[in-house]
Amino acid sequence: MGKSWGGTREGSGRKAIPEKYKKKGFTFQLTDEDIKFIESFEGKNRSDSLRTMIETYKKMKKQIVFSSDE
Repeated sequence: MGKSWGGTREGSGRKAIPEKYKKKGFTFQLTDEDIKFIESFEGKNRSDSLRTMIETYKKMKKQIVFSSDE
């Protein structure tokens, strides 16, 4: 009688993350003032706060570029 458990299963395991959503780790040296500034942005942790800060900057930069075109 053969075993019916164990082994690989179709569709099991971690799903692949699209390239545009993958994150890379980096190390930075920042002052306490820089860290406090990053933490002042909304986020679960410093990395999330930094991403929020970058997105805010990108939106502001687009608005500046659009307003200078007029």
